[in-house]
Amino acid sequence: MELYLIRHGPTHYNQQRRWQGRVDIPLNREGKALANAIGGELRSQNVSRDNIYSSPLSRAVETARIIAAEPFSVSVDDRLIEIDLGQYDGRNENEIEREVGTQEYELWRRENFRIPAPGGESFDQLKKRVGDFFEDLSATQVAPQILVVAHQMSLMALKSVISGDSRRATLSRYKQRNDVVEVWNTVGKCCVSTWEVT
Repeated sequence: MELYLIRHGPTHYNQQRRWQGRVDIPLNREGKALANAIGGELRSQNVSRDNIYSSPLSRAVETARIIAAEPFSVSVDDRLIEIDLGQYDGRNENEIEREVGTQEYELWRRENFRIPAPGGESFDQLKKRVGDFFEDLSATQVAPQILVVAHQMSLMALKSVISGDSRRATLSRYKQRNDVVEVWNTVGKCCVSTWEVT
C-alpha cells in the first residue's frame, strides 16, 4: 500500500509564526491555491482519489476536499488531528520565547514535542493515536493508494510509526512543507518519492 502524505495548505497563522495545534484556523488564499495545485498534480499522475483521510480541523478538511473534488468524498478521522499545544496554541513564537526564556523554548523545540507544551500533548501520546489509525487502516484498507491530509506533527508521527524510527534526528528529517507530497510504501516502511508542487 502507498500512502500519499499531504500537509494542509498555509493559513494566516503560518505567516504570523503562530503555533497552531487544535486551534481551528481556515486556509488562506495561498492555501486554497496550493490545494488546487496539489489536486491537479495528483490527477496528472493518475493517483486515485477514491480513499482520502483527513484530520477533522478545517484547514486539513478543506485541503482534502479541494484535492478530492467531485465525485470523491473525504473520510475524517479524529486521530489525525494535530498535536495539542495546550497553553502555546495560537500564540506567536517570539511571544512564548520571551515569556519562558530562549533556553527553555529552544529545548522544547529541539525535542520535537517529547516535552509537551504546558497543558498539552506529548509526541508519544500523539504517536499512540496516530499509530491506532495506521493499524486500523492497514487491517481494513485494501486499496493500493491512500491519501492522508493532516498536519506537521501528526504526519511526523505517522512517518515514525511506519518506519519504526522515533530518534530526534530522524524526526527532524520527517518535517514536511505545505507544498510537498511524500509517498510512503507501508511494506518497505520508507518514503519512495517526494513531489514538490509549485
